[in-house]
Amino acid sequence: GDYQWLFPKDRSDWKDAPGWYEAVAARMLKWRDDQKLSRHAPLHVLALIVERLRESGRTPPAGLVATVEKSISDAANDRVILADVMRAAGRGDEALAIERELLDAGRLHPDRMAAIVTHVREESGPEKALDLGESLTEYTLHPDLLEVLIQAAKQLGDEPRAARWEKTKAEASVAQRKLDGGEAKGSR
Repeated sequence: GDYQWLFPKDRSDWKDAPGWYEAVAARMLKWRDDQKLSRHAPLHVLALIVERLRESGRTPPAGLVATVEKSISDAANDRVILADVMRAAGRGDEALAIERELLDAGRLHPDRMAAIVTHVREESGPEKALDLGESLTEYTLHPDLLEVLIQAAKQLGDEPRAARWEKTKAEASVAQRKLDGGEAKGSR
């Protein structure tokens, strides 16, 4: 479910938002331990609390992060939640490893692919990023992924390759607008 409404990003009128997050986390864990909630029920809420604590400038308690880790199933959505929790807890390398594992298994959502390719570009260079990213375009033409490909090609000084991905990005954008029911500019 969507629990964002319980923990809004705008907390300007809250007196102690981090205290609220910690209290809710403790209560949910108690309810789960008392078997008033299923083992996995609080997962999404606890993951959101970890994120909001980080946004509030507090380091999420290790016990809370460990609880989320233990509650995760092997479902791709749960693994993505775990990656977000790891990143919020300052464990970015572990988050990336989870996302890379999902990518290699063909289970990573296209919205996450550009971040993986960007990391490959930073760690292994633009050619490796292009190799990976171009292989992913068989499945998705996500605009963020295409932008990473454009930047990697430019970094290599391969202007024809960059131009090809710029053209693909523009064409994909027109196609998406048509699919969304909007009239594409310049299509008349």
